[in-house]
Amino acid sequence: MQCQFEHTVEFAAGNSEALRALPETAGVFALFGHAATDQPYLSRTPNLRRRLQRLLTPDPKAPRRLDLSGRVARIEYTVTGSDFEAVLLLFRASAAHLGMETAERRLRLHTPFCIRLTVENAYPRAYVTNRISARSLAHTYGPFATRASAERFLDESLNLFKLRRCHEELSPDAAFPGCIYSEMKMCLAPCFKGCTDERYAEESRAVGDYLATHGSSLLNVLAASRDAASESLDFERASELHAAITRAQNTTHLADEIVRPLQQLTGVVVLPAAVEKSVGLFLLRGGLLAGPTFVASAEELPTALETLEAQHTAIAGKKFPLRLLTCHLALLKRWYYRGEKHRIGDIYFSLPDGNLPQKRIARAVNRILNPAAQASIIQPDTAAENTTPTTDTLAIE
Repeated sequence: MQCQFEHTVEFAAGNSEALRALPETAGVFALFGHAATDQPYLSRTPNLRRRLQRLLTPDPKAPRRLDLSGRVARIEYTVTGSDFEAVLLLFRASAAHLGMETAERRLRLHTPFCIRLTVENAYPRAYVTNRISARSLAHTYGPFATRASAERFLDESLNLFKLRRCHEELSPDAAFPGCIYSEMKMCLAPCFKGCTDERYAEESRAVGDYLATHGSSLLNVLAASRDAASESLDFERASELHAAITRAQNTTHLADEIVRPLQQLTGVVVLPAAVEKSVGLFLLRGGLLAGPTFVASAEELPTALETLEAQHTAIAGKKFPLRLLTCHLALLKRWYYRGEKHRIGDIYFSLPDGNLPQKRIARAVNRILNPAAQASIIQPDTAAENTTPTTDTLAIE
């Protein structure tokens, strides 16, 4: 994995001029020794000048403080505009100079928990795991914030279907007594041939569609059935279906928007850039992150997306290690689940047809470039603060 810093500064012990010329902004840096075999010192900081002066300026009053002034021959650094960009660049630099496994360990990147549907099994089941395999990406759904949140969503989702919950390798036998779920009519009981193989395959496909569409497939079927029952004046059945819709909606809300098949995990991350009046864009496609590329206006968005697609192709076009995917997912999950109040930037996921929502991305770019103009649109006039909102006002998002 290649990672090239934007700026290079030759350094010698006592060269305070080089340190004073460094920017007082956030960034990622690497300190290289005199020998080519020396491992670089890699880190990120909110203030490059202050951090490097501390590392490379001896202090007689603090003899125990880390002093690298006599061991550094070159400084390389890149200024960053957000924590997401800094961590991703630090990961790339660490992977390039120290190896992927070392980078994963140093940045404490743990594979996020997901839900996997074992469609390759004769009798598929769903379970929570943080072990991701290349062949199951299309049927692995996530990432979730924690194992507990994934398990809760899965348990509530399985209550809407009759998929098996046992983990044994089944050999259907009519003499098998079954389990508590079959007794409660919560499982089709393929273990003792309680259903045909075709019926169980149909149920497993329904579960897969439910997970892939964030519950929309089930909600659409229930809504159509409820409307049909109402038209036929079967109000009791319509009431039952309406309760089922409410239960399904409450269950789908347990999973965030980011939860989807990893193979289809696509979107664009929009973040402030280090350069004034510019915005950084990152492309997420299939769980892999490409970028950044920077734009100074929303009109540059189509060209920027083409650039990101080319960068992604350079990564995914060759056989990349699965560890790279899990590390990118860990970085994305760590940033995404911080919550909107503590998360800088936002992500816009692909539409159901697979295309990127370019209009929403363009609006996000304009919000970052012109925060004052956006604030004036959102904030009401002082004279109108105490007036009753109209229907048109309430309809504005």
